[in-house]
Amino acid sequence: MQVRLTGDLGAISVLALRDVLSNTVSLLNELDPSAGRDDIQRDWVVTGLREGSACVAIAAAHPEGERALPRALEAVRELHDRPAIPLGANEFAVRKVIKLHQLTGKRGLTGIELSEVGDKLARVTSINSIVAAHAREAIKEVSRTRSSFRGRLDKINLRPRSPEFSLFDENRGIALRCHLGDKSDVDLLEQVKSSVGAFVSARGDLKRNSMRQPIHMRVDRLRIIERPAIVPTLHSIAGIAPNWTEGLSSVDFVRLQRRSFSQSNEGGERQE
Repeated sequence: MQVRLTGDLGAISVLALRDVLSNTVSLLNELDPSAGRDDIQRDWVVTGLREGSACVAIAAAHPEGERALPRALEAVRELHDRPAIPLGANEFAVRKVIKLHQLTGKRGLTGIELSEVGDKLARVTSINSIVAAHAREAIKEVSRTRSSFRGRLDKINLRPRSPEFSLFDENRGIALRCHLGDKSDVDLLEQVKSSVGAFVSARGDLKRNSMRQPIHMRVDRLRIIERPAIVPTLHSIAGIAPNWTEGLSSVDFVRLQRRSFSQSNEGGERQE
């Protein structure tokens, strides 16, 4: 993805570039499908710098993160078209778009543009006043009810003062940002921590926007519906059936089985 800062060269400060990149990375992290996985080190790298302009090309340092780049572009484009939380995004991602727009008009920065890399005919998406207005409307609370929400618990942030997590409804493409209804509820926090990756049902005070989209929930109850399947490793399988080979090595045992199968199929006969 390409990020371009508009403004007169010599007027755009280094701090403006830093803030734009920092908030862009926060947006990408929120849309990264690998978020919450411990086996992936998330990072973003600069793959291009254009001399004579404040233009930076960004790529993911891991394959799965590449999916976040088109998601970010599409999220901004959806916000330009309507005041709703974009597909696959949540309240936090929308707030980052608002933050990016708030950087314009400061430190020599007049605008921020996003586009695909390497395509001269690529559609340029500006984070302009229309996008910002729709983003603010998308996260504006118009109703609050006692309700429940089902989804996969895919992200968790254990900040001391206000731990939060995210639920993702894969069928509807809806992501919901959640906080604990009672920050001192240690049992609920431990349940959240042990349920990352599980399909759960959360219950609490649910906020909705003008389009009836869920935007935030303060959770006081969590129920596990289905835990993620655990794929066994080779080491965990080893030794689960002792004496199965009757003293033979695994290689010799397989050879014996193949020899027996070949002998039983001679003459065109096949055992059922």
